[in-house]
Amino acid sequence: MNSYNAKYKINFNEIIKYLFLILISLKAIESVIIAFPKDKLLLNGWGAFLVTYGLVLIGGLYYLNNLIKYHDLTRNKETLNNIFLCIIPVIYFLLLVFNTYGGYRGYWLTMLFAGGYFMMTDKEDKIKIFEIFYIILLVNNIISIILFLLNYFNIDFLFETIPYYFPNSAERGLFYKKFGIFAIYTDWQYKKGRLCGIFNEPGGLGTICALVYIARCKYMKTWEKAVFLITILFTISFAGYLLIFLYYILHFIDKHELYGRKLFRKENLKYLAVILVFIIIFLMIPKIDWHNDSLNSIADRFEIKNGKFAGDNRVSTEFATNYSEFLKSNDVWFGMGYGYDMGGGASYKMIISSFGIIGFILLAGSWIILSLKAANKNHDCIILMLLFLLSIYQRPYPFYAMYGYVLMFGGMEWIKLKASENTDNKELKGGSKLSIITKIKKFIVDPQIRFGYLTKLGFYNNMSDEKYLKRKFKLVMGKELNLENPQTFNEKLQWLKLHDRKPEYTMMVDKYKVREYIKEKLGEEYLIPLLGVWDDPDEINFEALPNQFVLKCNHNSGTGMCICKDKSKLDIEKVKAELRNGLKENYYLTNREWPYKNVPRKIICEKYMVDENNEKGLFDYKFFCFNGKPILMYISNDISDEAKTDFYDMDFNKLNIRMKDPNSDKLIDKPIFFDKMKEIAEILSQNIPFVRVDFYYINGQIYVGELTFYHNAGFCTISPEEWNYKLGSYINLPKDK
Repeated sequence: MNSYNAKYKINFNEIIKYLFLILISLKAIESVIIAFPKDKLLLNGWGAFLVTYGLVLIGGLYYLNNLIKYHDLTRNKETLNNIFLCIIPVIYFLLLVFNTYGGYRGYWLTMLFAGGYFMMTDKEDKIKIFEIFYIILLVNNIISIILFLLNYFNIDFLFETIPYYFPNSAERGLFYKKFGIFAIYTDWQYKKGRLCGIFNEPGGLGTICALVYIARCKYMKTWEKAVFLITILFTISFAGYLLIFLYYILHFIDKHELYGRKLFRKENLKYLAVILVFIIIFLMIPKIDWHNDSLNSIADRFEIKNGKFAGDNRVSTEFATNYSEFLKSNDVWFGMGYGYDMGGGASYKMIISSFGIIGFILLAGSWIILSLKAANKNHDCIILMLLFLLSIYQRPYPFYAMYGYVLMFGGMEWIKLKASENTDNKELKGGSKLSIITKIKKFIVDPQIRFGYLTKLGFYNNMSDEKYLKRKFKLVMGKELNLENPQTFNEKLQWLKLHDRKPEYTMMVDKYKVREYIKEKLGEEYLIPLLGVWDDPDEINFEALPNQFVLKCNHNSGTGMCICKDKSKLDIEKVKAELRNGLKENYYLTNREWPYKNVPRKIICEKYMVDENNEKGLFDYKFFCFNGKPILMYISNDISDEAKTDFYDMDFNKLNIRMKDPNSDKLIDKPIFFDKMKEIAEILSQNIPFVRVDFYYINGQIYVGELTFYHNAGFCTISPEEWNYKLGSYINLPKDK
């Protein structure tokens, strides 16, 4: 049984997949360290337990279900790359096993599973996990900003004051202002507080928001940027501020190509001067009296003292002393072991003190090498990588916490996807994406668009075909569908959908199976050469395909199609993702074209055809046939921006008919192959009330394109209207329904 026709299997697979994606995203959020871990709330207490062990279980089911993907690694480069990514969590796990102070006691094992699961996901799923992580963080930020402003303006009756998570916090004057799972940190210096959100430290939230902002900035909406920048501002995070400042410096350098031999060109000196001015202003911040205690305390963090920023306060005096002695000892190469207490600190020095210089090189080296490979020379990915690694200076946790994997590798895949989409959009002429506000507006005011969206969402899946077609016909054509006594071409096509359901029609719309039908009726020379057929995109050996080819699904029109003109420029994983979407599409549901309902779904690859005698591309010759008799045809070329369509009768007289595209003003001679096409159309359309037979003429050879039972799905505006009735009159409806 074809997996795409196994309804219950599809549902089970989808449930497992989305549970897996949600759980791994929640695990990434939880790994940042939640503010109130003992509360019995989501990601806290039993919630964290369920997320962690639920992920281990669901992840196992997810990968067992997708085991076929990993059967032949030589044919799946992405899987091989993902296995290499697993080196990062494995190295950290091995460092723990072999170098834990007092001996390894089994911790971090579930994180090994979680990290490995994430690294092994394909690009699509990494992007989805990053998106879910982003949405959770965005919601956290919006709520946190509102709570911070309430507290700032002394509307604080909503909050409970409890000690900060440090030992002896109450005695030291360190507190949380708590609202549910949200926290604001306060002390004697920051009386108005520093934003924590659902996390335990304001610096943690600030750093993570900065890294997410860096990953998404070029493609963020203005309001999203504002939410993240305000959040970072309210955290008073030194790392967050510094990362954003450095991001804009690096972005400026990249934009103006201020690197390599181009750096000291005369025209670039003005840009270097701008950077210098920004750096000077940045260093001047702590020298200015801002006439506000909170602002002055923020500015003080950027003052340079003893060769470092005052905000660089991630290690205690005791740790600094012990670390200095450690560097002089023989333990410097292999470390003191994980869990050895050097006196309190949280910086890259923790990794060195635990695992030594060799352990640090192994861990940091694996991150650098694999993230450079993942960046694939994309400048935005490289900027993210550089600033991510810089953030380790103060916060080493991303090196071994789930959120680090999601930020780096999920973020990079998201950046590359957006860069690819941006390139595609630039290549489209006259096309632009609608804003979400415009889409919502159109959804509300336009019933036809609303019907289309709801159809895609499956809202009408259980509606009967007749009821659905009546509703859609009224919306699209502006009048009631007459099924009792249909007269027009469009009405009769809708009638045929409901009442003319011969089993062979399913074979005839199947782009793979119909080849046998055409071969039997005409001969193999009328078929475009077939290069391959597969059930799943991962089965395709792209290396074995020629430089040019056409991939498409056999059961639909358009979705998933790939026209490859240069294989060296092909994004294979993107093509696979589009093919998967194509295979999932239930083409029948959109217009209730019955023959497509039960087509066994496959991917076919055909030879890329070029007409050496026509630089404008391939022309379609489409014959309207009624019970084996061609009545008219049209010639179409959809390659140009202004597609033209001209209709002709069977004596090749031009007809005054317009259906979709405008007519051209050209008169052409009758093609030498016209009569042969007409003859073939008669053969292929025998005993069918209506079918459109499509042809190509390439390098002196006729090829059959496809057979279409419902032109424009029976929702075609025909001008003048008399042709709607005239074409309808040619359809003799079967007497036996």
